[in-house]
Amino acid sequence: MIGTIDFTVKENWCEVKKPSFTARFDYFNGAHAVPIAAKKGETITFSVKFTNLQKGGYGFHVLNGENDFIGMKTVNEQTYQIEAKESRIYRIIVEGDDLKGSFLVTWDVNQPEADKVELPELSRFTYEVPLATMSLARRSMLHLMQMGWEGD
Repeated sequence: MIGTIDFTVKENWCEVKKPSFTARFDYFNGAHAVPIAAKKGETITFSVKFTNLQKGGYGFHVLNGENDFIGMKTVNEQTYQIEAKESRIYRIIVEGDDLKGSFLVTWDVNQPEADKVELPELSRFTYEVPLATMSLARRSMLHLMQMGWEGD
């Protein structure tokens, strides 16, 4: 049986996981996985931003559940997309090589365009929603609109 050994070293590592993932550290040498769940056909749009406070190196890639590399589509300089071929957890693997600083991973999971339903724009006079089903913020907005407020 062949096993893998993780030689990752993290010193003074501080991370926050929701709604994005950010980590600050004095030293990072190795890899850290950021898991993202997606259903088959969904698109994961993500960005990885590094702050390098010394001369260390860094990079990232995406793996599926079988540890296979997943191809990424470049949206712009720091934004990428992958399409979920299966419903599973995908992992953005962030790598540091004698790195000091931080990184931020943000993402959004979107359903396929074909599954989106376009609804016609409705004015507040064409439908009624029971007030009890609305959040306080929506009820407040509706009240303001009824009083003649039109917004910015």
